[in-house]
Amino acid sequence: MRDPLSAIDQIIQEARESGQFDDLEGKGKPLRLDTSPDAVVNGLLKQAGVVPEWAELATAVEKLLENAEALQEALARAQADCEAALHQEEAHPAPPACRAALSPWERCVRFLTRWLRAGKTETRGAARSARNAVEEYHRLWDQALAEYAALLHQANGKIRRFNQVVPLTNRQRPLILVKDRLRQFAERFPCYERTSDGSFKPVPRFVPPALLQPPAGKEGGLTTGRDLQRAEARRAARRFSSRPPAIG
Repeated sequence: MRDPLSAIDQIIQEARESGQFDDLEGKGKPLRLDTSPDAVVNGLLKQAGVVPEWAELATAVEKLLENAEALQEALARAQADCEAALHQEEAHPAPPACRAALSPWERCVRFLTRWLRAGKTETRGAARSARNAVEEYHRLWDQALAEYAALLHQANGKIRRFNQVVPLTNRQRPLILVKDRLRQFAERFPCYERTSDGSFKPVPRFVPPALLQPPAGKEGGLTTGRDLQRAEARRAARRFSSRPPAIG
């Protein structure tokens, strides 16, 4: 009796020699293996052309979290540019301001002396550049914080819906702690304020309380553990009612 494995090897060898493997999709590219617990289920659903709502929600949540991380990376680059401008100002400090106790003639002489001093343009430019960089960074900070909070709230809304429709309760996902995430955001990206000596120092910034709450009408679904229990009870009732009647 012929070995079935040998027959399979022969078929594969003949297909390879005839070039049937030459135009395969993804040839020459690294394999992307799905190691998640739902890999088998996702593969079967993909082959069948069926995408359940809970799978779409899970993908959407991951996409929102990726966007939130990309937003922080963009702000980190803006922060690096701002700090570079501040270091430039420290390397070329602005001349001290004239004291009010000086006479008009002394103030005039000191002003002309500073004006004629070598490097005056670079000094003034560094100070102006640092101030503009701080203002631009603060503007980006406000915008990034609002967008970051919105992404987290959107992810929580989809997680709540995901927990409603996912078939297995042990696959439900915990909500994102928005307050903790925003606090970490403020700690990671401090803002800058000018001190009495004219330099800038990093200071933590206040997170507006309005950002801690989801926008009205933007989040739906479950909010408490009791809601989760009720949803599970409704699913169990639907499964029970869909059973065929007993015979006899």
